[in-house]
Amino acid sequence: MAAGRRGVADSAGIDAVSTAELAVGVLRSEVIGSLQDSVDRTASGLRDMLEQQRREGRTVYGYAAASRAVSLLRLAGADASLLHGIADALLDEAG
Repeated sequence: MAAGRRGVADSAGIDAVSTAELAVGVLRSEVIGSLQDSVDRTASGLRDMLEQQRREGRTVYGYAAASRAVSLLRLAGADASLLHGIADALLDEAG
C-alpha cells in the first residue's frame, strides 16, 4: 500500500494502520462475518421498531440523513409505510 500527500509517500502511516487492522483480524472470515451479523441484527431491530410504531398508530420521521443511514434503511426495508420522511438541518442535504 502507498498513500501520498503532495507527492510525498507516507508509508510509515500506512504501515501503522495496516498493522493495527491486521491485528484485529480484518483478513479473518470469522471477524468479517461477525460484522455482517451485527449489521443484520441492527437492520432487523430497526425494522421491528418501525413496525411496532406503525402498529401503535405512530408516525415516524428520521432526522439527519447520514450517508450510512441510507444503507441501513434500505437493509431494514424502511419504506414510506414505515418512515414518513427524513429531516436535516443542512439545506445542502435537501433532495
